[in-house]
Amino acid sequence: MSHRRAVPLLLMLTLLGTVRALAQVDRAQLSGTVTDPSGAVVAGVEVIAAASETGNQRDAMTNKEGIYVIPQLPVGSYTVTFSRDGFLTARYEHVEFLVGQKLTLDVQLGLGSAVAQVELRATAQLLESNSAEMAGVVGSDSIESLPVNGHNWANL
Repeated sequence: MSHRRAVPLLLMLTLLGTVRALAQVDRAQLSGTVTDPSGAVVAGVEVIAAASETGNQRDAMTNKEGIYVIPQLPVGSYTVTFSRDGFLTARYEHVEFLVGQKLTLDVQLGLGSAVAQVELRATAQLLESNSAEMAGVVGSDSIESLPVNGHNWANL
């Protein structure tokens, strides 16, 4: 193979490898619908997802259908807060996001003043309704206990 043909081929293979690396998913997504006690959707609700470890925040507003989406969340534990004037503030702590998850958190806000706040410390009922896929996280201790010579996950 001549040098003139080898260089473009090598460049093309390098670019394909880069595109594959960019396609890896290391983020999560949170979405859902906000309603009032009667079941009517609530527009204009501010949704804030604050990372527990770093304090970094991502926010969104519900649209006229009461739907919100926060894409590209780094994985980790978050506190998610829902607030709007005329409604009680709802707060969910320790909401865990794993790699590639698309979680749904539907919230019902109670009527009340902006000063009142409802704090929900229990784990939120998260639903991955965007996919029928079943997945799980394999921890390092599970990988180390695999009966594979050398315990190299790439050889699986």
